[in-house]
Amino acid sequence: TYHDYLRSLHDVKIFLCSHDSRLVIDGIEQSQRHGMYHKDVEVCSQGCFSLSERSDESSSYVDDEMGAIKLFDHPDQVPDIIKSINVMDRQERRSIIKRTVQRIKDRDCWRSTARTLIGI
Repeated sequence: TYHDYLRSLHDVKIFLCSHDSRLVIDGIEQSQRHGMYHKDVEVCSQGCFSLSERSDESSSYVDDEMGAIKLFDHPDQVPDIIKSINVMDRQERRSIIKRTVQRIKDRDCWRSTARTLIGI
């Protein structure tokens, strides 16, 4: 269940998001990387670092103050990102995640997307 998934994230330090599969919407192939910001939010809210492939839209929802969301351009970069997280002490990781979650709340860009989608 979704609740079990969220609970299991408490035991995970790093979550690698892959959105390589394609969707076809109105006959046009779309990357799942577009609009998958909610996955980073879910992961960070449960105390994990989120590693996601950079997309054209990444800069619209991830900024320098969101240190728990690590973007990569190529999968070859992932091991070094993981190493950089693993050398942090627990307090530093918690502080980064806490700041990231607060920044997500403050920016509120997820809400503007929801409003646009439902037309408010």
